[in-house]
Amino acid sequence: MEKAMIKALLEKYWQAETTVEEEKALSEYFSGPGANPDPELTQYRTIFDYYAEEAQVAPGPDFEARILRYVGITETPVRKIHSFRIGLTSAAAIITAITISLFLLKPANTPRIVQTPTIKETFDDPQQALAAVRHALLIASTHLNEGRKQLTDKRR
Repeated sequence: MEKAMIKALLEKYWQAETTVEEEKALSEYFSGPGANPDPELTQYRTIFDYYAEEAQVAPGPDFEARILRYVGITETPVRKIHSFRIGLTSAAAIITAITISLFLLKPANTPRIVQTPTIKETFDDPQQALAAVRHALLIASTHLNEGRKQLTDKRR
């Protein structure tokens, strides 16, 4: 690779704008087999060598046992996980029951719906139509005033 191209890739790398392929190209340039970077860029070789070494690190075969001993668990945690799952299932069942009882069951003190009289929709006489409209508006006004009165009483 050319030195200018490597410098441009390094600049993108420091800005966290490189793609995976570009990072692989930089890694191969600095620490790949037969890598011979430009003397001016050798200071970056240690970084990519470190990344290559750390990629090879793996936990030992007894890693899990050592961690469990370190945190104080000497027995196999299968029983604890099993009891945790039972507790979690019980909690989910309780939450479901509460949700059903709150949202799906009707409370006993629901307000009664007032039935309004059926009004005839067509009239031959305009005076009868006007009287029916006035009657309907009077009923609506009465109900609105009752609601307004209840609201003002509750505010006090």
